[in-house]
Amino acid sequence: MTTEQTNDNSANDPRPLESRFEATTPPRHHDEVPLPPPVAPLRANTLGLVAFILSLVGFCVPFVASLAALICGIIAVRRQPRGLAIAAIVISCLSGCVSGFTLAALLPALAIGKNAAKVAKTNISGNEVLLRVSEFKVDQRTLPKDLVECYGDEIPPFDAWGTPLKLVIETEGTTTNIFVWSAGKDAVWDSEDDWVVACEPPTAAADKAYNESGMK
Repeated sequence: MTTEQTNDNSANDPRPLESRFEATTPPRHHDEVPLPPPVAPLRANTLGLVAFILSLVGFCVPFVASLAALICGIIAVRRQPRGLAIAAIVISCLSGCVSGFTLAALLPALAIGKNAAKVAKTNISGNEVLLRVSEFKVDQRTLPKDLVECYGDEIPPFDAWGTPLKLVIETEGTTTNIFVWSAGKDAVWDSEDDWVVACEPPTAAADKAYNESGMK
């Protein structure tokens, strides 16, 4: 290539003279090396972080925190970075499933415990009735016909389902059996779940009545 051709190429180069000089001349000092363009800092996904924390709280506060974490995670997954948002969605679904299975397993036990507490409360009320009947017998030298006569102006005790207890007195020869009955869960008398709350004395007849009642 001749000197004339080189001059012609330089004349046809559309770049400014400084750019052509920088492109063809190597840097003579390290300070002259061009720096890379600045990179914008990666913004934090605050909502994703909140969703991740809520998903962990969901193991301690089931359903409410898990649902909040799932909603926040779905919204935050549209933003960068998505790591915490995706983790929040997975963990919230996992904690929700665990809480659901745990609740399903505990519901029968809770129902049994609740019923046992009601039975115990009714038994306590029945024993209070027997004590009042004994006091009435000492004072009046006779047994009351029912709880209304036994308690007078006071309100007779109720069972745990809100039904007044019933006093039944049976005499067999020289033996008198005192029974305190509850209408049971259905609050209807003469149904299958009626049961003997307390009895005095604990004779064979009393045991038989208790065993034949709905709450064995």
